Amino acid sequence: MALQERNELGYCPLCGRALLGEEGAARLRDGKQICGLCAVKLRPAFPAAFSSDFGKLIDSPDPLSAIGLEQAEQAAGNAASVSEELRQKYGFSAVFIIEKAEKEKGGLLKAVWRVTGRAVLGAFCPRDKVLLVSGGAKTTLELDDVETVAPAAASRGSLFWKRAYGGTIASFTVTARGSIGPGDMIVKE
Repeated sequence: MALQERNELGYCPLCGRALLGEEGAARLRDGKQICGLCAVKLRPAFPAAFSSDFGKLIDSPDPLSAIGLEQAEQAAGNAASVSEELRQKYGFSAVFIIEKAEKEKGGLLKAVWRVTGRAVLGAFCPRDKVLLVSGGAKTTLELDDVETVAPAAASRGSLFWKRAYGGTIASFTVTARGSIGPGDMIVKE
């Protein structure tokens, strides 16, 4: 019975995997759904966007919902080259660009910051050791919390919710010395 329920969602037209509820799916313009893993591969070419209304983030329409299956198949074939171009541009294996930073708590030497921005490339998970690149200086940090904000590969109840992949909007909690501001980057080498 459980196996039958899992397959009721159908299969991904790009890779053939079963569409599982816990993984989520992205709906394309023509009504077809692709699995969360395929959506993650397409995100760098079709990044999510968000806007802010008095400090509250508002999800924008998912750019994957504007393409059809044929365009998704072409983008899947080009996914590796898009990621490689981004790696060459930034020089890191994973890049997160900060668009908003809010100080949550301040200590004598370090402060806790909530940063929101775009994961341009790679993946970020809680407890990752990363570098904060600010004004040319690099500081080692650990991500305390990772939360996807805007349309990601899947829904909020999915396996992807606590990870940030290239092309998604996410929010991190970090403890750092000094200040953090828009334009700073969090990277993995």
